[in-house]
Amino acid sequence: MILSTLATVEILAKVCDEKKATDIRIYDVMEFSPFVDYVIFCSVKNNIHLSSLAQEIVTEYKRNLADKVSDDFYLFPHVSGVSASGWIAVDCNACVFHIMSEEMRDLYGLDAIYSKRGAASYF
Repeated sequence: MILSTLATVEILAKVCDEKKATDIRIYDVMEFSPFVDYVIFCSVKNNIHLSSLAQEIVTEYKRNLADKVSDDFYLFPHVSGVSASGWIAVDCNACVFHIMSEEMRDLYGLDAIYSKRGAASYF
């Protein structure tokens, strides 16, 4: 069974919720982005939580989703950033998860940019 990108996003957002990420927002950016369908932001309390959540997303994707997504571009997510920076991005090709400390999320204000362009869902 091939999963839609939205189904993949919902499964991985649930992982974020179960692992105590906060303020999880899913932005549908298909209409204005040629590279990604969904951008997801979530906040964590500290750097250990940040790296742990990024690893959980990768593990869940590899264990349960890698053979069920419709994209053959690559088989596993690409992780950018380090926990000490307060921001890690997990690129799952058609969706990108931005896991950020609350301080980094407030500093960059990316939610304000995406909320003007994409429809938001709150998980």
